Amino acid sequence: MAGSLVFFSALGLLVLTASSFLILGAAADSRIADAQKRRQRAVDAFASVLFSEDSAHVTAFPVKRSVERDTLVEVVSTLPAQLNSDARERLRGVLETPRTTRTFGWLARSWRWKKRVDAARLCGLMGSVEQRQALLTDDHWTVRVVAVAALSGAQVAEHADVVAAMLLDPEPAVRVAAADMLPLGGVEATLPLNAILEQTSVDRESALLAAGRLTDRLLIGVLIRHARCDHAENRVLAASALSRQSPIEVEDVLLELLSDPEPDVRATAADGLGRIGSHRVLRPLRSLLTDESWVVRQAAERSLEAYGPAGGMLVRQNETQRAELPASSPDAPVVPPPLSRSERVRVS
Repeated sequence: MAGSLVFFSALGLLVLTASSFLILGAAADSRIADAQKRRQRAVDAFASVLFSEDSAHVTAFPVKRSVERDTLVEVVSTLPAQLNSDARERLRGVLETPRTTRTFGWLARSWRWKKRVDAARLCGLMGSVEQRQALLTDDHWTVRVVAVAALSGAQVAEHADVVAAMLLDPEPAVRVAAADMLPLGGVEATLPLNAILEQTSVDRESALLAAGRLTDRLLIGVLIRHARCDHAENRVLAASALSRQSPIEVEDVLLELLSDPEPDVRATAADGLGRIGSHRVLRPLRSLLTDESWVVRQAAERSLEAYGPAGGMLVRQNETQRAELPASSPDAPVVPPPLSRSERVRVS
């Protein structure tokens, strides 16, 4: 009797366990299916807001529905980084609901850096100035990289001082991201960038890269100082940045750099002079056609050909002169022919 009771009890427990697994599995499948439907609605909402030309359709679409955090981050972070103002306003209408605002705030304050990365992906489209500032100065470098890459041009101008300071960040990825984004700030970014470049230090490479994407007379003075500094890489970047400034003010500096001891500096200066197109550059560029560095000769040829017919004629003349040079010097020592096999064998 006791054995039968134990058997039926065990059997009932097994049936109960199997039934529980079936019920929980069905519930999990239902939740997954429901989550997929909500995610698809969210994707449709974003697509409707971005691509629909009918404003009435956009207004009628239920964009205020709750959006899951994973869906929110996934969809928004895959959007183009630089949206126009109209698209950003439309997206802001989707995102700025009480629920998503609370979700963003929770992500931005999370002690887990991966959650803060999710907030950084969204900071270009939602959040306050203070929240963006906190993400841009986060302790984890990944959060800083993602946050600065998510900013719009207007937001870069708003946080120009912070983004410029990121050009000196100890993490290389942060410096590269800041150099890519700072020029979007326009004139607002010039003064903080100029302050960073005031010191001609070897760690100003990212700042020089950013300066190469800006055109502003305020930068010419510091760029000239970097073009004459002791760091070869800085001189290369400064020459490249100067070639994008006012031609009248930088022509003399680029001509001076044609005699730099580093071939990369001479080549960069030659390319820059080709963009200027002044008649004063013809003779200096022609002298570089016989430079010892192949890189410099190629840069000089490109610049002369870009100048026009006169420059192209100089290049062709140089090629003709090279073809007419003798194959070897008449004073070169005569090399005796190799010995034959019979001559190499010593006869005893």
